[in-house]
Amino acid sequence: MGITLSAENGRALYENYCIGCHWKDGSPAHGGADLRQPLKHGSDLKSVMEVITFGVPGTEMPSFSDLSEKQRRALARHVIDLNQKAQSKKK
Repeated sequence: MGITLSAENGRALYENYCIGCHWKDGSPAHGGADLRQPLKHGSDLKSVMEVITFGVPGTEMPSFSDLSEKQRRALARHVIDLNQKAQSKKK
């Protein structure tokens, strides 16, 4: 059975594709950006999806354009959730 596309599966996608460069909490690992800090390219859904889709030239962030749009959206929502949780802890 394939990956379902619920909000919870954004986490599953993250753990499958992103964990090599970003730890579960969004902290940096092996050259990845710290997703707990303000996101450099924007923290709205469109901006995060663009980073996931196209990557960031000149950085370690690759393109994940091979994922479906629904998968990229679920993944982006998870990244935004990680970021918002971290930002709310700072207050």
